[in-house]
Amino acid sequence: MVGVAAWESYVEKLALESMDKLLERADSPQKLPKNMQKFVVQRIKGNPNELYAMRLSGDGWRRVFKNEGESIIENFNTPKPGRLEELFRRLVGVEELWKDWSQVEIDELNDFVCMRGAIA
Repeated sequence: MVGVAAWESYVEKLALESMDKLLERADSPQKLPKNMQKFVVQRIKGNPNELYAMRLSGDGWRRVFKNEGESIIENFNTPKPGRLEELFRRLVGVEELWKDWSQVEIDELNDFVCMRGAIA
């Protein structure tokens, strides 16, 4: 299903570009959305390299945030509404991704993505 692959590619690029804009505009990591901050802190805590947190010093926090976001995108698949909401919450800080969508539209998107899984 080419349509689902295109949708997945689009939302991945949108998430990365949105994250990049937030990183460009923030002069410190504290200016980023709390969900982004929490996500990166969790990833740092879970990193087996005990010196990984040192990469945050100076302007290194931008690179750490970007690397962690890119890592999530590389492993992202199945762009269902729930997974997309979690992706945008973590990488961009968006809390209500579907607030302007009706439940019918959300269900249709979910069915569309699930159809690819059933075929593949």
